[in-house]
Amino acid sequence: MSAGKDLKGRRFGRLTVIERAAGSDSSGCRLWLCRCDCGNGKIVSSKNLLRGHTRSCGCIAAKDLTGKRFGRLTVLHITDRRTSYGGILWLCRCDCGKHIEAGEGGLVHGSTVSCGCRQREAQEALGNARICVDGTCLQSLNHHKARSDSRSGIAGVRRNKRGKYEARINLQGRMYWLGTYRSLREAEAAREKGREELHQGFIDAYCRWEQQAAQDAVWAAANPFSARVRRENGHFLIQTTVDVVPEPH
Repeated sequence: MSAGKDLKGRRFGRLTVIERAAGSDSSGCRLWLCRCDCGNGKIVSSKNLLRGHTRSCGCIAAKDLTGKRFGRLTVLHITDRRTSYGGILWLCRCDCGKHIEAGEGGLVHGSTVSCGCRQREAQEALGNARICVDGTCLQSLNHHKARSDSRSGIAGVRRNKRGKYEARINLQGRMYWLGTYRSLREAEAAREKGREELHQGFIDAYCRWEQQAAQDAVWAAANPFSARVRRENGHFLIQTTVDVVPEPH
């Protein structure tokens, strides 16, 4: 199977090849501009076309998420809208009643679990006061915009000299490596998953500790909030004093 074949005019699934696109993929295969039956354009490598890996612009979902739950979200149906990186958007209903469009990657990877109400509730629980616990400012964990000098436009993601995207995240002064990815979309999903597990997980743990401390001042004095990060089966787990069950006294 030659990557040098002229594919102009040929059909692959819902895609019709229009013309040769500039450049090539990381393995040296030609890129082709294709038009999907839904009207969207998409650039695809000859390898992915000939091997049947890409047969639409993404309008046909690889997985049907209809009816499935992700955190507080229930997926209602697929939409004809796409993320800025071409990912499928699904219409979801949050437990709070609000409807949002969520990217498939965020849902599947666990970085999108609500319409945003979960984060707002955590922020409200913290209040306006600046709270620093165990070497971490809780309010800063809710601010995850990219720096002004960021070339990727996404906090915690940078493009290396090889053209790949590196994702990382910081907590308690320590940097955690999230991997290297071929696409910005994959790196963004990894960063969001890390933020949900580390940053939001840290905030959630503190809020639980604060509620427990309010009920038992003696326990709170004996068990000041502290946290440590453990990685297990590809996930970050935060172990804190909130897991300590107060004994009756």
